[in-house]
Amino acid sequence: MKYRLGTGVGLAFISVLLLFLVLAEGCGNQANAKITSDSNQTKNYPLVRGFEVDYCEKLGYTYDYRMNETSGMMEEYCRLSKTVECEAWAFVSGECHPEFSLCKREGYLPKIGVEKRGNTTIQYPICIFKDGTYCKEVDFFNHKCSVDWKN
Repeated sequence: MKYRLGTGVGLAFISVLLLFLVLAEGCGNQANAKITSDSNQTKNYPLVRGFEVDYCEKLGYTYDYRMNETSGMMEEYCRLSKTVECEAWAFVSGECHPEFSLCKREGYLPKIGVEKRGNTTIQYPICIFKDGTYCKEVDFFNHKCSVDWKN
């Protein structure tokens, strides 16, 4: 699926997604779920799992939901290597270490797309393919673009 900046395609989806994530963040700070893997290791997840969990884990990185010692709030992180981690949403939104994104990993160019609608500016990660077309990173991850990847 190809998108053109400024066309408004997906604007409603992004708005609803952002609202859902804000609401989920509030829920995630109050409670969490514990899941035990086959290796009997217990891992914490927010009560409502968002896209950032799947994006982090399906790309082979380690998702971590833990208490921030300073604020006392639960926060989500994606560990990208032994020495690099990002807040999960900052990674998914392309603001933190885009060189670890699906787009870059597949050999394409990650950029931030910007749409301005009246007084509102929306930013989201896009992936620019070798033929010059592009797609939102979330759509690329979900196999909804003209270019695909193997997971």
